[in-house]
Amino acid sequence: MGEAKQKFMPLILAIGADNVYMVRTSDSSISVVTRFPNEDLGKAAMDKISAVRKKAAEHFAMTLNSAHAGACLSS
Repeated sequence: MGEAKQKFMPLILAIGADNVYMVRTSDSSISVVTRFPNEDLGKAAMDKISAVRKKAAEHFAMTLNSAHAGACLSS
C-alpha cells in the first residue's frame, strides 16, 4: 500500500479531491474512498479518476471489482 499511497494518491488529489482514504478490506483487497469538495467537482473528475484506476490496475496487476459514486450526506 505504501507504493500506491506515494504514486497514485497524489494523482487523485491533483484532480481536485480533498481527501483520499485507502482502506484494507482483506489480506488481498483494498477500497479507495475519494472525497471531493462538492458533487459537481466529483462528477467532472470521473473520467480522470477512471484513468488513474486503469493506470493503477495495470501497474499492480489488480482487478477492479466495483466503483460507486454519490453525494456525501454527512461527514
